[in-house]
Amino acid sequence: MQKQRIPDERRGTGLSEDEIDNTVVSFVLDGHSWPWSLEEIARELGDRPDAEDAIARLAGAGLVHRIGDFAFPSRSLRRASELRIDTV
Repeated sequence: MQKQRIPDERRGTGLSEDEIDNTVVSFVLDGHSWPWSLEEIARELGDRPDAEDAIARLAGAGLVHRIGDFAFPSRSLRRASELRIDTV
């Protein structure tokens, strides 16, 4: 079972969940360089647990798809980005 963080627990990046999710969304939407590995996202974000949590939240919301340790934006997320809809 994956360890879940307590919401008030200090995050490694110092960012809120929404800020982390927005940052990860910007990574996976960056150009056409899909998929992103979890390792790449963690390196860019600076914290692996925050990266894992963000990918899990975004996948649960249907905004990213996961295949193993790789993540890429869903069609819905790409279209929302094209329309400039607030995606997270």
